[in-house]
Amino acid sequence: MSRTKVFLFAMAALGAVFLTSAAAIAVLRLNPEKIIAQISADIEKVTHAAPVYEDVRIQYFPWPALVLREVRLGLPSDHFSTLEAEEIRIYLKIFSALWGQLETLRIKILDASLVVRFPGLENSPEFNLEHLTIKVSRLAWRKPMRIDLSGDLEGNAGVIRGFLRLQLNPSDTWLSFAELQQMHFELENMPLKSFQPHLEKIFEVGVEGGMMSGSLDMEKEPGSQWLRCAAQMASHEFVYRTFQDGNLMRSPELNVSWGAQFRYEPLKGEIQVLQSKLEMPFGHFETTGWIYPETKELRDMLVRVGDLSVENIPQYYLPFQRVIPLNLGFSGQSQMEMSLNGPMDHLTINGNWNLYDMLLSYAGYFSKERNVPLDSSFDFLLKEGKTLSGDFSLKFEKAVAKGTFSELALSTGQGQVNIISNKFPVSGWEAMILPLKNNKLQGDLKVLANFKGDLTRLSEAEPMLNLTLERINVLNAAQEASIKNIYASIDYGKLGLRAKQVRFEAAGSEVEAELTVYPSGETPILEGALRSPALAYQSFFKALRNYQADVLPPVAEEAIRQLESWLLRILPPEAVLENFEMQFKRKGNLWEMPVFKFEAFGGAVKSSGGINFENKPPLVHGSMEVDRLNLARYFKDRDPVPMAGNLFLRWSGKGHGVTLEKLRTSFKGTGELSVTNGEVATVDLVSALSEIADLELLEAEVRGRTVFGDIRGEFTIDEGKVETQNLVLKSSEISLRGNGHITLDGFLNYRANAFLSSSLTKKLLLNSSQDLLSQKEPVLGPVPILISGPLTRPEIQPDPVLLPKYRKMWFKGSAYATFDSFLPEEDLLLERAKSS
Repeated sequence: MSRTKVFLFAMAALGAVFLTSAAAIAVLRLNPEKIIAQISADIEKVTHAAPVYEDVRIQYFPWPALVLREVRLGLPSDHFSTLEAEEIRIYLKIFSALWGQLETLRIKILDASLVVRFPGLENSPEFNLEHLTIKVSRLAWRKPMRIDLSGDLEGNAGVIRGFLRLQLNPSDTWLSFAELQQMHFELENMPLKSFQPHLEKIFEVGVEGGMMSGSLDMEKEPGSQWLRCAAQMASHEFVYRTFQDGNLMRSPELNVSWGAQFRYEPLKGEIQVLQSKLEMPFGHFETTGWIYPETKELRDMLVRVGDLSVENIPQYYLPFQRVIPLNLGFSGQSQMEMSLNGPMDHLTINGNWNLYDMLLSYAGYFSKERNVPLDSSFDFLLKEGKTLSGDFSLKFEKAVAKGTFSELALSTGQGQVNIISNKFPVSGWEAMILPLKNNKLQGDLKVLANFKGDLTRLSEAEPMLNLTLERINVLNAAQEASIKNIYASIDYGKLGLRAKQVRFEAAGSEVEAELTVYPSGETPILEGALRSPALAYQSFFKALRNYQADVLPPVAEEAIRQLESWLLRILPPEAVLENFEMQFKRKGNLWEMPVFKFEAFGGAVKSSGGINFENKPPLVHGSMEVDRLNLARYFKDRDPVPMAGNLFLRWSGKGHGVTLEKLRTSFKGTGELSVTNGEVATVDLVSALSEIADLELLEAEVRGRTVFGDIRGEFTIDEGKVETQNLVLKSSEISLRGNGHITLDGFLNYRANAFLSSSLTKKLLLNSSQDLLSQKEPVLGPVPILISGPLTRPEIQPDPVLLPKYRKMWFKGSAYATFDSFLPEEDLLLERAKSS
C-alpha cells in the first residue's frame, strides 16, 4: 500500500473516531433526559398532544439520534387521524450539541399509518395510508424544509409518493406547516376497486375494475401567499355496476382524463381555477372560475361543454337513464356553456345549449335533423344538489318557447314544468312531424303546456296541454290543400282531451268539429261531432284519404272506409249533404252514432246506429228516417230516371258483423215506406195489362210510364231480403195491392192484384157489363200480375194461376173495396213530425 493511501485511510479513521467521540460527548453534554423532554415539548407545542411511545433510546453511531419505538402522535387537524409509526428517528446536529444547544438535523419516520379525512365533503370519505416512510430534512431557520413521503394507499403497495418543501420562520416551531413552498405527489396504478366503500356510499355504485393514476403539484408564488397548482388524473377501463328499478346494470369500460391549473390561497381558503379540462367518452368539459371550499361556494365558475353526445351519457352514467324522458332520442354532438354562482346548497346555473348539430326525436312522431338551429337558454337554481327550479327558453325555427321548472327532484324526476310559446308559423315543420312528412304545412300554432309528476316519463305525468291552431293548411304531395284553413283549440289533461272551436275546409266543404276523450280504464270514452252546412261527402272522404294513412290508426281508417262505402250505396257520389251533422261516441267496446243526419234532394235524412264489439261477431243496430226526399233529383243522372216522387221511409234493425257483406244474411229489421206524387219511368202497368185478353183496349191508354199518387207499405228485413206483405200503389188509372220481396242487390219478386180506376173501367167496358157499369164508381179487378227482375227495369206478367179465376169475376159486377186509407202528403208529414 502506498504512503498516500495509508495517510488517507488514517485520516478517515481519525475522522470517524472524532465524529463518534463528538457525538457521544454532545449527547452526554446535553443529557439524554433533557433531549427527550425538550423534543417532546416541541412536538406537544405543535400537535397539542404529547407523543406516546413504548420505548425510547439514544443512538450514538453513526449519527446521534433520538429513537422512539411504537409511537402514537396526534396531529392538529380534522383531516388526519393519529399518526402511528413503528419507529421515529430524530437526528441531532453534532456541533450544536457540543455547545449545549439542541437542534434537529433530520427526521425519519418508518412504517407509519395515517387516515386522511375530508370532513367538509358529504359522507366524510376516509383514506388509509399505510407502511409510510416519511423523511424530514433541511431543518434550518429561514431555509426550506423538505418532507419526502412514500407508501401504500388503501392496501395497494407503493402507489403513492411525493414531497413537500416548507419554509420555517424564526417564530415557528420545527414542525410548522404554515409556509408551504412546493409540493409534489403522485398516485400510480391505483386499482379503483380499492375505492369501492367510498363510491358505494356516495354514488351507490359498485366498482368492478379499472386503474387510476394522477399527480398534484403546488409551488408558492414569489411575494404572496398564493400557491400555483397543477393536477392530472386519468382512469382506465373503469367498470361499475348499479341497480336501477330493481335491475342490475353494468357500465362499459370508461376512460377519463382530467387536467387542471389553479391557484390556492391557504389562509383565505380560495381556489382560482385557471384552466380545467375533463375528457369523457361523451364530451369534454372546460372550467374556469373561483371555489371557496370553507363556505362551499362557487363564483363566476364558467363551464364549457364541447362535443356533447347526450345519447352516450346513459351508457356510461347509468343513473342518467332516469333523467332522459322515455321515447326521447338524441344523436350527434352539441355545445353548452354554463355559469355557476353561489353556495353549493343554493347554486345558480345560467347558460345556453346549442343543439344545431344534434338529431332529436320523440317516438315516431317528431324528428329534428342535424344542421337545423335549436338553441336553449336556462337560468336554474339547484338546492342541496337535489332539486332544480328556474326558467328556460327554446328557439327553434321561428318558434320561441319559455318555460319554468318547479322543484324538480333530480333523483326521482318528480316535479312540474310550464311551457308557453309564441304564435309561430308551422311552415317547414312537416319535415319534423313524421306522420305529416309527405305533406306540407302552412299556418300558425301556439302551445301552452304543463306537466306535473315524473317528468322523465311524460306519458305517466299529469298533463295540461293547449294547442291553438290558426289557418293551418295541410298540402299533400301534389301541393293540393285538400284540408285547409284549420282553426282549433285543443285541450289535453288528466280529465281527457277536448278539441273545441274546430273548423276547416275539406275539398270545398266547410266543416265544424268537436271531440272529447275521457279516460276510463284501459279504453277511454270518446265523443265527437262533425257538422257542415254543405258537405260534398265523396270529396270529403277523398281529402281524408290523402292524410289518414299518415295520421290515423288502422281502426279509424277502417271505420272511415266502411262509412264511405255505406254512403256510396245509398247516395250518388256527387251528392252534397246540406245541414250535415254526425255525432259519435265510443265507450269500451261499444261504438254509437246517435245522430247522423243531413238534407239532400229536397228532403231530410236522419239515422242512428251502433256496433258492440263485445259480441262475436260484433252486434250492429241501426235506424233511418227519410222525409220527402225528391227521387227525381236523386236519380237525375240516370237516363231514364227510374222513379220520381217524394220518398218517406222508416226502418230499424240489428244484425251481426261489421261489413255489408256479413250483414246481408244476419240483419233483421222492420220498416215502412211511402212514395207520393210520383211516377215509374221504367214500368208501365197499363201497357202490361193491355196484353191480357179482354183488356186489349187499354192499349189506347199506354203512356210508357206509371204515374201514381202514393206507394205505401210495411216491410221486414231478413236473410238479405226486404219483404213486403201489404204493398199498395194508387194512381188515377190503376190501384195495386201486393206482397213479395226485394233482395239487397235490387231484384224484385212480387205478386200483386191490380184494379182499374173507375174512369178507365168505364172506357174499357162500355158495352160489356151493364151490371158493373151500373155502379156509381165501377172498378174492374183484381187483375193478378207477377213483378220480377231488376228494380231499375222489372218485368210484369199476368199470373197464369190466378188469372183464369179472377177473369170470370170481372164482368159479374163483383166490386172490390178500393184503397181509401191513404193520407194526403201534408197529413203524412204532420204525422211524422208528431211521432219524432
